[in-house]
Amino acid sequence: MNIFIAFTLVLATLPSSAALEYSPEDVINPRLYPSKVLTDETAQEMQKYFNVYFLPPMWVFDCEGYLNVQTFILLHERIEEFYNETKAELGVALINKISPEYNSETFANEVFNNWGFESKKSSKALLLLLYVEDRQLGIHIGNGSKERFNFDELEEIKVKIDSHLQLGDINKAVEIGVSELITQYKNYQGSFGDVMIIISLIFGPFIVFVPIVFCCCDCYKRWENRQKNQQKKEIDGLQQYLQDPQSSHFPYYSTACPICQERFSRKHTKRMEIYAS
Repeated sequence: MNIFIAFTLVLATLPSSAALEYSPEDVINPRLYPSKVLTDETAQEMQKYFNVYFLPPMWVFDCEGYLNVQTFILLHERIEEFYNETKAELGVALINKISPEYNSETFANEVFNNWGFESKKSSKALLLLLYVEDRQLGIHIGNGSKERFNFDELEEIKVKIDSHLQLGDINKAVEIGVSELITQYKNYQGSFGDVMIIISLIFGPFIVFVPIVFCCCDCYKRWENRQKNQQKKEIDGLQQYLQDPQSSHFPYYSTACPICQERFSRKHTKRMEIYAS
């Protein structure tokens, strides 16, 4: 009898592996059900912090109480500020371990969809999941934010988180993960750069050739004005010749035209003959 009681007590103290395993449906949205995503102790501290009876929407799912209250408050303030500034949602979930039929990425994808992030057009949402017992993590990026994170940058963020996750420092792992995601999101300048590249490709040739065309037009206009002035002088010279041939600029009497200051050439003489005819 004593052996049976002792065996029963041992079984009671062993953790239930089934209880440790989460399905995506078990990870509920902290924005919708804030009182169900915290331990009772953390919930009470958050109620005191906000001075409310009912908790406002949260950003972190932590039913197992991996985070201390100070870290939870810090994360909430940081993510709330990030959301107010960018309108990009950043969710965090900490669970024991996932069901065997899921891997870290597929699990993160389903939680992301269950939280309603993917249903939003061009969703900018970010989701960070830590599987504490499995020592794994997953990051899911919404379509509206994927251009801000390339593969190498995401891998670098994961390495920074994992270095603390493997040591069991969950608070530090989550802090670094949230900070890195926010920093990378804010520091991205690719959109403006891409727009400038497109503008330069479209309008670059136009900007280059406009001054050239302008200079060509200006040179042609100057040449045309000189031609008109030249012809005007020749007409004036012809009129003078008709009035007084002896003092005119007709080539028979001079080697240079006193009106247009042009040495007599075959072209000049031909023009004068046309005017005189």
